[in-house]
Amino acid sequence: MEKTHSLVCVTVILMLVHYDSLMAVSTSAPNITTDESALLALESHITRHHPHNILTKNWTTSSTSSPCNWIGVRCSTRHRRVAALNLSYMGLTGTIPPHIGNLSFLTLLDIRNNSFYGDIPKEISHLSRLKYLDMGQNLLLTGSILATIFNISSLEIIRLDSNNLSGNLPMDMCHNLPKLYRLSLHYNQFDGQIPSTLHECSELQILSLAFNKFSGAIPREIGNLTILEKLYLRANNLKGNIPKEIGKLANLKNLAMGDNQLSGSIPTSFFNISSLQVIDFNNNNLSGNLPTDMCYTRPKLYWLGLFSNQLDGQIPLRECSELQTLSLSNNKFNGEIPREIGNLTFLKDLNLHQNNLKGLSGNNLISESPNPELSLITALTNCRCLKYLKIAGNPLNGILPVSIWNLSTSLQSIYASYCEIKGRIPNHIGNLSNLAFLHLHGNGFIGFIPTTMNKLSRLQVLDLGFNRIQGSIPNDRCLLHNLGSLDLGENDLFGPIPACLGNVTSLRELFLDSNRLTSKIHANLFSLEDNFYLNLSSNSLNGSIPSDIGTLKAAIQIGLSLNSFSGDIPSTIGGLQTLINLSLAHNGLQGPIPMSFGNLISLENLDLSYNNLLGEIPKSMESLLFLKYFNASFNRLRGEIPTTGPFLNFTSQSFTSNEALCSVPKFQVPPCLSSSLQRTRTKRVLLVIYILLPIALITLIFSFVLIRCRKRNRTPTQTDLLPPVCKMKNYISRTFACYRWFQ
Repeated sequence: MEKTHSLVCVTVILMLVHYDSLMAVSTSAPNITTDESALLALESHITRHHPHNILTKNWTTSSTSSPCNWIGVRCSTRHRRVAALNLSYMGLTGTIPPHIGNLSFLTLLDIRNNSFYGDIPKEISHLSRLKYLDMGQNLLLTGSILATIFNISSLEIIRLDSNNLSGNLPMDMCHNLPKLYRLSLHYNQFDGQIPSTLHECSELQILSLAFNKFSGAIPREIGNLTILEKLYLRANNLKGNIPKEIGKLANLKNLAMGDNQLSGSIPTSFFNISSLQVIDFNNNNLSGNLPTDMCYTRPKLYWLGLFSNQLDGQIPLRECSELQTLSLSNNKFNGEIPREIGNLTFLKDLNLHQNNLKGLSGNNLISESPNPELSLITALTNCRCLKYLKIAGNPLNGILPVSIWNLSTSLQSIYASYCEIKGRIPNHIGNLSNLAFLHLHGNGFIGFIPTTMNKLSRLQVLDLGFNRIQGSIPNDRCLLHNLGSLDLGENDLFGPIPACLGNVTSLRELFLDSNRLTSKIHANLFSLEDNFYLNLSSNSLNGSIPSDIGTLKAAIQIGLSLNSFSGDIPSTIGGLQTLINLSLAHNGLQGPIPMSFGNLISLENLDLSYNNLLGEIPKSMESLLFLKYFNASFNRLRGEIPTTGPFLNFTSQSFTSNEALCSVPKFQVPPCLSSSLQRTRTKRVLLVIYILLPIALITLIFSFVLIRCRKRNRTPTQTDLLPPVCKMKNYISRTFACYRWFQ
């Protein structure tokens, strides 16, 4: 019995000792209190909160509040430790403290789309359970990416995009990331070569390194990422050929390598990837032809971007029925546009500009008619989703068909400048009710501007410049209240400029140059306070320039040259402080150059030549620091040419053929007299005038009296009877009185 009692006592003592040791361990080991401290440390490093101060109000240490109930925090069910921290899109600003590394049970850390700045703390590598790391779109996170992050073997997603991170990627970055399936580092400042060991991240499905400064060649080992679905390498400094091994990526859907310096041809193996939906090789130096069966094995391809390369040959479009975007501009494609283009019923964006494409094969474009219709337009009427049509800079050589009215009602843009299109603009163009941009510049259009264009109420840009359009400018152009740019320059238009154009307050650009427009400019035209570009040059406009021109406060360029304007230059022009180019040359302007021109602080080019300007060149213009070109030749200017500021860089050509300009020898005008010499010469002239004028007056009066006396044959007056001495006194007194009147 006694032994039993002793055994019980020993057991109790051992249990108490074990309990004490457990308590000691529990008090020293991390727990929810540790997590709470880490979260509060993070909150204290936030300098700007959400407008409603959500964290400040919610993250409190009251006895009734557990961190597991805080906004953005989720705890694990088993351990009641912080397992997820999601503060994305909360408008927070601050730094990330090292205490974040104490959240040892964290599996998800998402602070995306805030304004955190500074370095990523190295303690983040302590988060050994972390699977999801997203610090993207903070813009201001800096420093190099920590190599220790790539030692967190549990990571499945790394998103550090849209920051200011820099440096090289570790060559062994994938050694300890067997589960990583997404790596997004785009929009940073990373440089160096892309690690060839990326293939060790064998589970990668999304790899985005776009918009960085990576250089060198694309590693061919990327072709070993057999389950890769999206590969984004665009906008770097990558060079060399595209590795043919990438053609082995059977699951690849999106491939973007645009905006690099890649060369050579597109590997034929690419055209065997049946899963491809997006191909972006834009803006490289690729060459060669596209295979005729380009779409046979890729029925899902809906986005093909190859613009700005050196590709040539014909465009193959058979079996490309799913295409929504076809961008082949700025290449060397030639031949006829394939008729299959009409089968692209899902097509939204067609961009073929700046090639050497002709008509449409298999249609009537190539015929005996000297002006055949553009069958391309007719074929595109089948593309009911078409929004953007860009065919500029191709020798299409035809006339717009009436079928243009049947193009997609979704059509928003037509870019068909410099296409050798002839004939009249069809009236049916007014049926394209959603059209916002119409560019037909540099063709051979004749006839009048269709009145039906007033139906295009959403039109923002109308460019009909450099054609042979005739007639007057219709007043119904003033009904286009969304119009921002109107170019009717270099045509054969005549008559006045409609005053109602001044009511189109959205107008930012107005080009009416090189026509036969007449009459005066209505002051209402200058009520366009937000107009940037105004070009009325090379017309027959007359009258004075309205002083209301000073209301064009946003103007960057004003061209009124080669007209018949007269009168003074309005001094109100001096208030246009954003003006860069001003041309008033070849008119009949008179008066002085306004002193207010010294206030044109942004001015770079000023042409006042071939007018009748008088007076001096204002010294105030010496303060125009950006003035590069100045021409005041062929006027009647006089006085000293300014010699400092921008005038240090001008030559004699800026001042030739004026009346009496003077300055330093480099301007090839006479030297100016010094001020003291000029004052002496002025005194001498005045002295001569004071001496000679009385003598001349006396001589003139004496001669006049003498002549009258001789001609008169009458009875002597009382004056005549005076003695000679008295008569002389009387004559001198009258002469002196006359001299004082002139003085």
